[in-house]
Amino acid sequence: MNRFCLVSASALLALLTVPALADIPPPKPKPEPKPEEKTAEVELPWTVDQIREAWGKGRSFLYDVEVEDNGKGWARFETEDVSEKGFKRSSVMCEKGKAEKRQSPGEITWERHLGELKTMLKTAEKAEVEITVPYMTLTCVQYTMKREGGWQKLWLHSGVPGLFVQMEREFKRGEKVDYEKLSLRAMEEPSMLAPWTADKLAEHFKDGATMKFTSKSDDGQGRFEVAISAADIDGLTYTTLEAHEGQEPKTGEARTETWDAFFRH
Repeated sequence: MNRFCLVSASALLALLTVPALADIPPPKPKPEPKPEEKTAEVELPWTVDQIREAWGKGRSFLYDVEVEDNGKGWARFETEDVSEKGFKRSSVMCEKGKAEKRQSPGEITWERHLGELKTMLKTAEKAEVEITVPYMTLTCVQYTMKREGGWQKLWLHSGVPGLFVQMEREFKRGEKVDYEKLSLRAMEEPSMLAPWTADKLAEHFKDGATMKFTSKSDDGQGRFEVAISAADIDGLTYTTLEAHEGQEPKTGEARTETWDAFFRH
């Protein structure tokens, strides 16, 4: 049997297994497939190269935090080991009156960092607005995302590459309303994470303490003292005394700071 006969036999077998055409109603016209809608690429106010240039080897972002029931606190996000591939990211969040919550450093690629942000913003409403955060007023791009039960807003600015200037969100869970707002306070050089936590510091310094340091230079000897008068989980109150050989000692005014600010500066 040649190739032609094989094809003919196959065609005949197919006809014998199909009902007569007269018994089959004419097929209904299929609707034209709708062209697939392409979501416009989310344009961020900075590129990976601009973020890397601004961050250098690393950057620290300090935020004021507000939560429901007039709760307040602070948060710090730090980046380090910045490279062409990505960076390491860690965070510390602290609500007033409570011990801080820490996230250990983890590797993040640029693709993941910006990809997650773009995915979140792709359905957002966009507007240009002026906002005021601690120490500065900026004209930012505001992104508003709405969903059942709540909303979230994010403000980005070209002068703050890689992270948000401000974030605010509110969601309802039954009768409970969850609210959170983070506002940028400072951008600083990253520092090593201290091996102690705020609750341990509060316990150690609850009765006060004085730390004394000496120094030597071409101008002679000197001393520096830090006198802690009060301490709790949120921070401390202290005064300083600075003295140099041949000069009158200088006593600073009492200051109250968070533990994070005290050990950083």
